[in-house]
Amino acid sequence: MRDLYKFLAISTLTAGMAAPVVAVDVEDQREEVRQQQEDVQKEQQDVREEQRDVLEGQRDEQQDVTEERKDVMEEKQDVTEARKDLRRDLAQAHRAKTVIGKDVKNSQGESLGKIHDLVLNFDNGDIAYVVISSGGVLGIGDTLHAVPWKALSLNSQGDGFILNIDQTAWKNAPSFKENDWPEVADREWNRKLESYYR
Repeated sequence: MRDLYKFLAISTLTAGMAAPVVAVDVEDQREEVRQQQEDVQKEQQDVREEQRDVLEGQRDEQQDVTEERKDVMEEKQDVTEARKDLRRDLAQAHRAKTVIGKDVKNSQGESLGKIHDLVLNFDNGDIAYVVISSGGVLGIGDTLHAVPWKALSLNSQGDGFILNIDQTAWKNAPSFKENDWPEVADREWNRKLESYYR
């Protein structure tokens, strides 16, 4: 009986000591879980910051591309304006012989002929049209085409002109012979000419 009391006393003491140990283990586990949660939250924050940096980098790159495109467009505009100025100078400030004889090609680089003459409109002082000769040999048997001055553009080298037309349309374009020039004052003829090269 005495041994039974000893056993109960030892069991009770052991049980009383074990309970705090278990409590300490649970608290440690909770602290470990909290630490893991904090670590996960920090990692998530780092990922969000990295994503934000990537997005900002992409926005910066897109802005750089936009600025480059804008610069290119401005440069093209400057070139276009320079060509217009040069063409105006050729028409207004230079002698006609600086234009007459210049080669004319289409956008594909195919030769259409040479500028044969300039026809002026005395009513307004403008160039009524440019005459381009083609198809002849040494100026004999040439077919003459009247082309509105504004339909021509100066080439990039500044030594010739470009007319945006293909060979088939060029062969069917309004034409005339050296001994049968059209009347500049003929409004119907001028209307058809402008309409063809529009």
